[in-house]
Amino acid sequence: MLEIYQHWDPLRACVVGSCWPPEFFSYVQDTKLRNLLEKIVAETQEDLDALAQFIESRGVQVFRPDVSQWHKITESIESNIIKEYPRPPVCPRDAHVMIGDLFYINRTQDSMVYADHYEEWPGWSQFYQDVRQPGWPDCTRERDFKSLPIKIQNFIIENCEYYRWRNESWYAMEPRSTNPGGVYNHIYEWVIEQGNQIIDISDHWRLVNGSMVTRLGRDLYFSTESYDEITPELTAISQQIAGTKFRSNIIDCGGHSDGTFCPVAPGLIVSYHDRTTYEQSFPGWEIVYGSDDSYLVESEGWRKIRQWGFGRWYLRGQERTAALTDFVDSYLRSWTGNALETRFFVNILMIDSKTAVVSQYDENVMCAMERYGITCHVIPSRHQFFWDAGTHCHTLDLDRAGTVKDYFPHRDYASGSNSE
Repeated sequence: MLEIYQHWDPLRACVVGSCWPPEFFSYVQDTKLRNLLEKIVAETQEDLDALAQFIESRGVQVFRPDVSQWHKITESIESNIIKEYPRPPVCPRDAHVMIGDLFYINRTQDSMVYADHYEEWPGWSQFYQDVRQPGWPDCTRERDFKSLPIKIQNFIIENCEYYRWRNESWYAMEPRSTNPGGVYNHIYEWVIEQGNQIIDISDHWRLVNGSMVTRLGRDLYFSTESYDEITPELTAISQQIAGTKFRSNIIDCGGHSDGTFCPVAPGLIVSYHDRTTYEQSFPGWEIVYGSDDSYLVESEGWRKIRQWGFGRWYLRGQERTAALTDFVDSYLRSWTGNALETRFFVNILMIDSKTAVVSQYDENVMCAMERYGITCHVIPSRHQFFWDAGTHCHTLDLDRAGTVKDYFPHRDYASGSNSE
């Protein structure tokens, strides 16, 4: 059977994400906008292909999500069966994780659906009155916004955060399939053929996935969804999954742990200066910190990023492209994360104990890994700040050679919750 206990054990099988083809956006009428969207997905696929080829060159069996049925999704959009573009399977780890020989999957994830994208925003009239300047014409309905003079439209968008207020004022949470068009079906079938059990953990999708769970021999490390929120649900589900074979630990990362820290070798943790200390979780281990500042903060026009993408996503040269911002915030909001706070140099995939892959170079991290005999290969991802995803996110390890080890044998609890 397939099994994973330490994520530096030799990788034998894994998934590398795939993106919708450029034709996915063929019906977008705005030519410039369509070309830009097509470029994003085409270059994303090229970079994912390069990552897959590198991993395959190391003797690893690589699976790719099947995106050949993309046209069925666009047909559903055009016929208004679904109103929001399903996120392409670029980050298979977000919905899956192999722990030991059990494969946990999230068939659905809750996603924000903004009713105002498809109907009249009830809060428009009050919003307009709050921001209205002397001499502006009446505009009691949001549908008449486009009829306002272009200078007024631009002022409302640029200075009054119209899109942010509209989105945050009226939304609903609805379950979204993590397997649109059956992109993972053939992978699920292969896992079952190997004799592994698949467990649906959709009720706890925020807490149990490959981005939130770190596997280190007998110790499993679960991340909190938000800082200072070690909830009864997290404690219970971590103990349930740990059972008697593993020990459960909770680390207060406030989100995806693979964007906060990464154990790359016995005794070495790569991280950055957030609130996590690791003193209790990894006693005696060396902690190497990379750059504290996000690349976005140092990039030209980063203040515009917060205005147009609200810090969630970024495309160089498109900081003030209103059509793109409106389209992403209206129909692709589930595609983006919060790139402003992510440090991609910790989002590391270990192929074996001496080989690592990452999408962003950091000198401190590289030097530390070299001291441990690890060669770290940088395979760029041109649109990582759009997807808010690095190498670890774009992959999903299914099988590694190796047996379960105990790196902290002094811990005398068998199944409990060790929190930090």
